[in-house]
Amino acid sequence: MVAAQLSQGESGACEMWIDCANLNKKLNNSIQAEYCLTRALKLDKNNIYLLKERALLLEELCKFKKAVITYEKLFDLSCNELEDNKAQILIKISELYESNLELTENAIQILESNYKKVDNGNNHRLILRLFDLYLKYDFPMKGKILYEDLKNNNNSDNNNINNTNNVAEVADIKIRYLLCCLSSINNNNSNDNIFTSNLYNNINIDNLIKNISSLFEKINTSDYLSLILKFSEILGKINKFDEIVNVIESLDKSNNNYSNNKLKSSIYSKIADLYSQKNNTYYNSQQAIIFNLKSLQNDENSEDSILIRLKLSEIFKSLNDFDNALKILNNEYKISK
Repeated sequence: MVAAQLSQGESGACEMWIDCANLNKKLNNSIQAEYCLTRALKLDKNNIYLLKERALLLEELCKFKKAVITYEKLFDLSCNELEDNKAQILIKISELYESNLELTENAIQILESNYKKVDNGNNHRLILRLFDLYLKYDFPMKGKILYEDLKNNNNSDNNNINNTNNVAEVADIKIRYLLCCLSSINNNNSNDNIFTSNLYNNINIDNLIKNISSLFEKINTSDYLSLILKFSEILGKINKFDEIVNVIESLDKSNNNYSNNKLKSSIYSKIADLYSQKNNTYYNSQQAIIFNLKSLQNDENSEDSILIRLKLSEIFKSLNDFDNALKILNNEYKISK
């Protein structure tokens, strides 16, 4: 390899290592490509392009710790070219910590420590990511503190939610905050260090549920599924099963973007899955049956309906209801509209 024979002091060595890396990438030789980029970075340590490319290759090679270190170095670099991408870099680091390294605390901490450093209107998805982690891993008090910080921040940057006229962006944040409020009610098992069970006892739960439901009409539609599932999960924990149906049906009537039987079917099916998991505190086989049936009502003839029928059959069998377990498979079970 010509590039490998070049010493670091020779003119054009860095460019030669880059060319070598690009050639190896074309040949699908990721290991050698990453090695070449590493050598190039020894000659040009703060090269944004090289850091990006090396981080991506390290991910591809499942070297996630090294990928995180590379992304963190990229984030710490101060240059105009990176400003618009710093939120995405932080989100990527957080995702690697959570999904690949299974370090939830690190995934949260990297965002908490740095979200104020990202401005120019680029931090919205970063803030939502932080809220979603709080909801997913049961840190409702942290969600409240974050919201208050965003609300009261008097800086002129975009970290103050009062500085945006984008209704959807405000709703995206507020609905997550209210979900944290709802999640904290009678929740003695949250992962927050601060005792939160009495934090919102003065709030009318029904009004809180209505406020959350009304925000679904304003949020970005890409977040519908994940937020409705989280809402349903929380409602299930506080035994508000009827409210789940009310929420979904009311959304169907009020929002044209949501009026989609296939989407409704998918949501009902995923809610049913929540109640089918015996290791969850909100396991409830009867609710699993109800929501699976509602899924079939909305999209009875889709390919997914076969899987739903199989799930229903297994639930019926677990309840020793072998007659209905057979009927649901044979399309003989009456599904009321």
